[in-house]
Formats: sequence, structure tokens, C-alpha cells
Amino acid sequence: MSESSRLEAIEQCRSRRVAALERSRVRFEWKVKPLLETVSMSLQRRVELATQYVASKVIVNVSRPVTKTVRPLLRGPNKGKTRTVVTDRSKAGEFPKADTTRMMGDVFAEIRQVAAGVWFGFCGTTLDYGVTLETSQQLNRAWLTRTLYQELENVQAILIGPIK
Repeated sequence: MSESSRLEAIEQCRSRRVAALERSRVRFEWKVKPLLETVSMSLQRRVELATQYVASKVIVNVSRPVTKTVRPLLRGPNKGKTRTVVTDRSKAGEFPKADTTRMMGDVFAEIRQVAAGVWFGFCGTTLDYGVTLETSQQLNRAWLTRTLYQELENVQAILIGPIK
């Protein structure tokens, strides 16, 4: 299999995954409002739902792939062979783009009871570079907190919607 066909297959796989995430997100957003209006949910269930919602949005936000180009080597001992060059990485202030997609697969979401009737929801990653991207002021690639702030209205609707 040539390098260009391998890269094309990888890109097709990524696009299928992003499309599947988008379809599930649309289905999720479509059902969440009627669900909250008609069903009485416990606080634990609401925190779980909000945490999973934010985690799915985080995955969508970091799923944009980098652009890779196959270029021939024009000189040296490997003349005539090709190499793959990343030509379009994320810029400061953007969500990180997916190169290896490890960060997309490593996003986790969990909830914990910290006191009687008090539940916390967590989203994150165990990858060192994910933490670096989130916390570095110089790189300016915060992706977890930025997603939370963008989805704050929906999270609030889930958490403090009507309780019947």
C-alpha cells in the first residue's frame, strides 16, 4: 500500500468518526430538551448527563484533522522516495487539531459523589500533552475549559431544568 493511499484511508476513517459523532450529537441535543421537560431526574443523573454531553463536545472539538501532504525527496540518499509533511496545524486560540487522534480516544468523563447529595462531574485526559495544551498560557490551546464555557448554557439547562 502506498503512503498516499494509506493517508487517504486514515483521513476517510477520521471523517467517518467525525460524521458519526456529529450524528450522535444532533440526536442527543434533539432529545435532551423534551427529556428534561417530561422526566423527573435525580441530581446524580443530571450531573452524569451533563458530564457526558461536555465530553462528547470535547471530542468533536479536537477531531478536526491536521492537513498532511506527501512530498517527494529531491536529493540525498533517499531521492525519489516520499515523506509526509504536516502543513496545517492548529493556531493559537484554536482547538488542537488531531494528528494521531490519541487525545480524542483518551477523553474520559466520570462523576463522583463528594458528600451526601453532592455530585461532581469530571472530563479530562490522561495524556501529558493534553494537560500541557490545556494549561499553557504560551500555547493558548485550552480545549476542555473552552468547550465547557461554550456549552455552559446547555449544561445549565440540564442541571437546573424543571424538576417535577
